[in-house]
Amino acid sequence: MDINDKIGKWFEILRNSPSMILTHNSDYKQFQNYVEGYIDGLACLSGKNIKLELTKWFQNKYKQHSSLYWVDHIAEMYKNRSTEELKTILLDVTEEYFNENPL
Repeated sequence: MDINDKIGKWFEILRNSPSMILTHNSDYKQFQNYVEGYIDGLACLSGKNIKLELTKWFQNKYKQHSSLYWVDHIAEMYKNRSTEELKTILLDVTEEYFNENPL
């Protein structure tokens, strides 16, 4: 199984069984921190600045240009959404990035 398949499995677990990784009632910030930490680990393995690449990709894809990182864009753009909706949006955007930009 290559790294991209493992990333896909990670998304599957976070979507279907998030309490295997995080506490049952984790808030958006805890979820965000976990996702960012996972991406930091992938960046160490790949030697890429994935957060910066993801931020640029997000800004271009969603026409959101500012000094905010992609996760902060999501929180700002969808600030009226529930915690669960924000988590889903964060996962959707992150997964979309990795599907379009495999390691």
